[in-house]
Amino acid sequence: MTFGTADWNPENAQRISVIIMAQMKKPPLTAFKTLDPAVQKKFNRLMNTYIQALPDDFMPKLLEDFNQVVSEDIMTESWNPAVYDVPRGDRKLLLTDEQKKLMEEGVLTFTEEEKQLMNNEIID
Repeated sequence: MTFGTADWNPENAQRISVIIMAQMKKPPLTAFKTLDPAVQKKFNRLMNTYIQALPDDFMPKLLEDFNQVVSEDIMTESWNPAVYDVPRGDRKLLLTDEQKKLMEEGVLTFTEEEKQLMNNEIID
């Protein structure tokens, strides 16, 4: 199934945004609205190129790219949730089952302050 308008939902939009921000060397959870208009145009251009390059069965590639950014750029040992504008409501950052498992296994650990900041931000 080729990526289409029906696939543009809050979860996929957030995943793509994280991927494109990382490509642009911006903090991956940067909110689009905080970018300068010229940078927003660059973001849109990169996003369109990314979407057009997705294979017909796009979800495995999208999740692979998203998981790579989350693992390498966000959920690192030095991660500090206070520096990110984490979306709220239906735009929460979604963790995959694999990432949740890593948290449960203690591979990803957080300080008490980080845990408080993350409280209710992760969808079970």
